[in-house]
Amino acid sequence: MAVALLTTMYGAIVANVLCIPLIQKLQQLDFKEKCNNELIIEAVMFIQSGGNPRLMPDVLMGYVAPKKRAAVKTE
Repeated sequence: MAVALLTTMYGAIVANVLCIPLIQKLQQLDFKEKCNNELIIEAVMFIQSGGNPRLMPDVLMGYVAPKKRAAVKTE
């Protein structure tokens, strides 16, 4: 019985200390990568459709977070 309780405790500790933060970090990285891929696909589709290159930054600015738009515009 002691072994069963001990392994359950170790499992709970490993899950809460290691696995859950790791999963959250991977989900954040996955979301950022999806957004980046969508931005790239939109840019390629815009170029392929013959859009004006000077309008591309304005079209793609919709994919940038509102808080980061000012930093992107200054670059």
